Amino acid sequence: IQMFQGALELAEHNGKLHLAEQTDRVTSSGGTTAQAIYVLEKLGVSPAIKDAITAAYEKAQKLSK
Repeated sequence: IQMFQGALELAEHNGKLHLAEQTDRVTSSGGTTAQAIYVLEKLGVSPAIKDAITAAYEKAQKLSK
């Protein structure tokens, strides 16, 4: 959980940098974050998160009408 909190804080403070560049700056090769990212990418979590955010946005648009 702390890893995600740290990532969110970093994204908020360095909003001008692309998230991939921010990740590269704080991820040690062979470290715990690199391993977590590897597993998430291997499992295809990124597309699932994008789909979930899109679905929530679309639902919010429908509910606001």
